[in-house]
Amino acid sequence: MKKVLSIILAVALILALAACGQTPANNSSSASNNTNAAVDNTAPAGNNSAPAGNNADTSGNNSNAAPPANDANNANNAAQEIVPKVKTTTPNGMMYSWRPSKVFFKEDAEWVYRDYAKYELEKPLQTKDGVIFMSLDDLYKLYAPDFTITKDGDKFTVEHATVKAEAEVGSKSITTYKGAAEMAAAPYKDGDTIFVPIFDFMCNGFGKFSSDATKLTKFYCLSDTEEGKIASADTYYLEYSYRGQPVGLNYHAFWFEDGQHLEPVVVYVPSTYKEGTPNKMIVQLHGAGGNAIGMAEGSSGLALCEAAERYGYMICFSSAYGALANFGMWVQPYGQFPITDKTDPNNPAGYSDAQLADIKLSDLAVQTGIKYVEDKYSVDTNNLFIMGISMGGCGTWYQVYAHPDMFNACSPSGAFVEAEFFDWSKITTPTLYIGGTQDRNGFDLMLKAYKIAMDQGANIVKFEVVGGAPHGGEWPQRIDMTLEFFDSYLK
Repeated sequence: MKKVLSIILAVALILALAACGQTPANNSSSASNNTNAAVDNTAPAGNNSAPAGNNADTSGNNSNAAPPANDANNANNAAQEIVPKVKTTTPNGMMYSWRPSKVFFKEDAEWVYRDYAKYELEKPLQTKDGVIFMSLDDLYKLYAPDFTITKDGDKFTVEHATVKAEAEVGSKSITTYKGAAEMAAAPYKDGDTIFVPIFDFMCNGFGKFSSDATKLTKFYCLSDTEEGKIASADTYYLEYSYRGQPVGLNYHAFWFEDGQHLEPVVVYVPSTYKEGTPNKMIVQLHGAGGNAIGMAEGSSGLALCEAAERYGYMICFSSAYGALANFGMWVQPYGQFPITDKTDPNNPAGYSDAQLADIKLSDLAVQTGIKYVEDKYSVDTNNLFIMGISMGGCGTWYQVYAHPDMFNACSPSGAFVEAEFFDWSKITTPTLYIGGTQDRNGFDLMLKAYKIAMDQGANIVKFEVVGGAPHGGEWPQRIDMTLEFFDSYLK
């Protein structure tokens, strides 16, 4: 009876301790091992300090060392507990067309990659005693608009989305959402610029995940989620770009000051390109909800690149800033919105002031991106052309309307804007319009809009009909025709 009672009391004690989140002393080793395993599962791939059975994703990782002296296990453990809810909309409320989730970089580099888009830092990365530092100003731009920085002498506070961290130059301490923590190294100042240990600051402070991988050279990664850690596919492109191979698709990111946001631009460079020799270029505008990277990597974008190689064109794939920002066009596609006697002719789609603000920024983003490419490459500014599909078609109409002397010719497709509310007489740029008979936007409406535009004197040289083509399926079937049309307007 005493033995049974003892067993009952022992079981009761175990249950009570479990309810309090504890385990009996003789099981503490097992619990500790499980905890460490959880931590090391988020450690950078290739970390040999991880215990047997570590399930970290090691794909593409030939490294035998963790990120330099940054206590990445502890940093990633912090990341497990919270990931800030980053903003997906502009300050005016529209979805961004591009929301990257990773930062790739190398020690002491003058650039980083936001996803695959290469961004040149204002200050090169610094490595001190094996710890990688980045300037606060560059961190702000990489994560804008989620970052806000307040400085008070050597003290500074950073708010990133829903999380805040406080630190001080010369001190390893960082105060985060969960209290005080210690970084591997203290922030320091170089002139007026504050540099922070990027792994500890971002992982401990803001729940990011760190990893590294080596193919030919070592790259490091900060990602918003554990699943986003660096992988084999990442290293192939990073190595390609690191070698400085100019031919083919080159991914860039530029700081868009007016929108306080990094914007991507993808440039196709033909094999005939020669630095110092001006090269003709086509600007390509994507559809609603897309971005430059998705457009360039899609089957239609790659088909355009194939033709550009044969015809000797550079392609500048631009992004719209806002996912529905129309590259500046304030008039909606023909027949897509109800028109009544109360329709405002200056704003027929009834956009809010905030939406109109983002639409204006979208035009600026395109123009800023073109200027960025012209500064980086040898572009013949006397031979620029523009084309776009759907929302990009609307944007093409707007770009030649707002910048009539910029492009030699244009080719919109999949969208005629509301004909009664647009001054077609200002479309003086030679235009090849491509329409598919099965376009969901209504081929019959396109024909009506075309007649109105021609009656007003629009310079539409040809309306090319593609039989049976759906929305977005028309222009890829006429790529050669488009480039030959552009060639006929070379200066």
